[in-house]
Amino acid sequence: MNNLQAVDLNLLVAFDAIMAERSVTRAGARIGRTQPAMSAALARLRQLFQDELFVRSPSGLEPTPRALDLAEPIGKSLRHAQEALAFSGVFDPRSSSASFRLGLSEHPAFALLPKLLAAIRQAAPNISVDVKGFVARERAVEMLDAGEVDAAVGVPVSSSPRILSRLLFEESFVSIVRADHPAAAEGLDLETFVGLDHLLVSPEGDRYGHVDGSFRNSVCAVGSA
Repeated sequence: MNNLQAVDLNLLVAFDAIMAERSVTRAGARIGRTQPAMSAALARLRQLFQDELFVRSPSGLEPTPRALDLAEPIGKSLRHAQEALAFSGVFDPRSSSASFRLGLSEHPAFALLPKLLAAIRQAAPNISVDVKGFVARERAVEMLDAGEVDAAVGVPVSSSPRILSRLLFEESFVSIVRADHPAAAEGLDLETFVGLDHLLVSPEGDRYGHVDGSFRNSVCAVGSA
């Protein structure tokens, strides 16, 4: 396929207009070009994509399967380009109809999403939010790198300067035991805590959690002192 530098992007505008109007003449009127100019553009499009793209029928020009495959990506690309050109640098939430893709792990979705959506409905009623869930912490960075989401909320895993991050909230760890457990009545000191069996819920399938890591670091620090 031709590289982008060798392609006249005006041809994509012509393609989009013909797809919408199913007529070379009406497509030319739609984008302000003459019928001969549009016919020439269609000939170049056929050469570019090595396909007829549009064939005549009693109801007008009918797109080929190849043209139908091209319609959505070309139309979407042109809309994005138009939005970029129209961008003024001023964001007005009340009039914006933007769509944002947000990655959320399970707990932030439970803790933040209801209040976040309520605030958006109040401040930006026309904005839509597409939420994509993830489990493993590393998946948040992968989705950002791949452009699958615009932002992600979860346990931070990356200190790279290419990932812009901001602390939203902090929570404390707590220990839970059954009501008749001896530790519930006697209190849970460090020695008792370390001596008990523990249940670790790890989305990534790790054998060690943050508490285990903190204990190991403390032991190493004491040993090196």
